[in-house]
Amino acid sequence: MAEAEEIRSRIETIKDLSDRLAEQDRTIKDLEEEMRSETPEHPWSFMKMRRHNRLHAEIEDERTSMSRDRYDLNRLTERLFEDVNIIADKATSTNSLELILDLVEQSLDTDPEYRENVRKQAGVTDGMSYMRLVPQDNPKGMLPPTPWGGKAAEEAYRLHQVRQLDPRLRLLRTLATGSCKGHGTPGTNDYLALMDFNVGDQVTMGPGLSTTVTTPHWLGGGGILLVIEGASHGVPMVGSRGDVPNESEVFLPDLLHCTVLEETTDGTYLGKRFERIYRLGVDSEETPVPKRELLEFPSIQSNVPLPDPAIDQDATAGGPDNPGLEP
Repeated sequence: MAEAEEIRSRIETIKDLSDRLAEQDRTIKDLEEEMRSETPEHPWSFMKMRRHNRLHAEIEDERTSMSRDRYDLNRLTERLFEDVNIIADKATSTNSLELILDLVEQSLDTDPEYRENVRKQAGVTDGMSYMRLVPQDNPKGMLPPTPWGGKAAEEAYRLHQVRQLDPRLRLLRTLATGSCKGHGTPGTNDYLALMDFNVGDQVTMGPGLSTTVTTPHWLGGGGILLVIEGASHGVPMVGSRGDVPNESEVFLPDLLHCTVLEETTDGTYLGKRFERIYRLGVDSEETPVPKRELLEFPSIQSNVPLPDPAIDQDATAGGPDNPGLEP
């Protein structure tokens, strides 16, 4: 509890500094506008020159103060992110500092046992989210969850772990392409055919989708990137807490109905190359309906066996030709 309160206090300090910087920036812009209006038309306009010089001095004072505050902000943010195992540039390049801080703070309230159980399931890796697809089992326009996704979603609601998300949040989902040696998974062309969306297409995902809020650190030979915008509910698991490792994870429990807003082939996102990039807007979300009374629903077990790789297998840092399943 003391650790969580200490992190909250640090977050509040960082937010106050960030607000002060924003106010200083507005003040400088106002002073610059006033100074432009006071620019003397002639060298002998002494009164205007005097006001002009005064405004110039005020602007320099604000800039000096702003520089000190920005240094303090960067230092405090870097230390906080280091302590909760978040790489600052990967986080703030994907989402704003304000959004990441809110997620870290929300994550402090996520039940550690639930968080640890989700982390151990097939489908969640530290800081990344991958899924392998079998076209014949998955209709076009449908991205299903991992086998445990629906159960984890029900459990999230039963344990009151679902939080309201900021609609500005960008959630990333990476999909590995290429065959998995020795496991009979389909090849790259099958994956790309399954994920061949156009702008305006409707896509359904979930329930129970694993996403990341930081820039992906492993992309293999490219793969597919989904940039999901507008999700309103999720389970934040951003930053470490105690012995629970960092996930950079926001678990989406609902069935998402999305529209493809933008499609890019062989493009880059934040300096990373992908075979396909889809920007998806969430139109509506359906809360999963338990098939039995929630009180009778067993907790997620951390020793659930991995799903059959021929049906659905997440990739890890081994790359698309060896997604961590072989030594």
